[in-house]
Amino acid sequence: MKLYYLAILVPEPVRTAILTMQQDIARMLGDEGVLRSPPHITLLAPFPFEEELLPQLSQELEKICTSFRPFSIVLSGYDAFPSHTVFVRVLQNRSLRVLEHMLWSGLTTHYPMVAWKTRVRFHPHVTIATKIAQEQTYFSLMKAFGEKPYHASFAVPELSLMRWDGESWEVVRGFGFKSAGAAKNMQFLQKNVYTTNVLLLANAYGKVNPAKKPNIRFS
Repeated sequence: MKLYYLAILVPEPVRTAILTMQQDIARMLGDEGVLRSPPHITLLAPFPFEEELLPQLSQELEKICTSFRPFSIVLSGYDAFPSHTVFVRVLQNRSLRVLEHMLWSGLTTHYPMVAWKTRVRFHPHVTIATKIAQEQTYFSLMKAFGEKPYHASFAVPELSLMRWDGESWEVVRGFGFKSAGAAKNMQFLQKNVYTTNVLLLANAYGKVNPAKKPNIRFS
């Protein structure tokens, strides 16, 4: 069993700009952990998975991605998860949120334990520094990057499945989006959002009244 995660990989030339930031900070911190994965936006956090089941997982991911259309992402400025992670901010993006929801819902249906392990509040970002041990270092980084403007955008043609090889994260394969699926994105969300919200509440509280729809918004 190995670890996998699902992500949008940042393409060139934005990739090189982000990688340069990561390398500079890694040298300063003396920790190259962030460099073990290419610059990316995580959609589904690392989860353990049996390699013999990869064909079935790939089939499910293909089904989702071929019903989705390519979209664009805009990066703007910096932010942080106090006081351990600094990242490049991803501007609000409905397509990204719908895709994350589709992926999680698909895995809930076929691989419930994987889905529950990976369900966290979705906050899309591109990490440039993580596991910052010293609070003073964190504040110094935030001061340095908070005063710097940064803006970039790129097209997203596919989803990537990543695997931990013991030393770094490698790309297993990409799943291309198809433009013909434009209308299906929101149809999927409208059809599945209530069911998924009930599952979330049931997991959190043990039971839930299905007759009363939970008031959870996806913005």
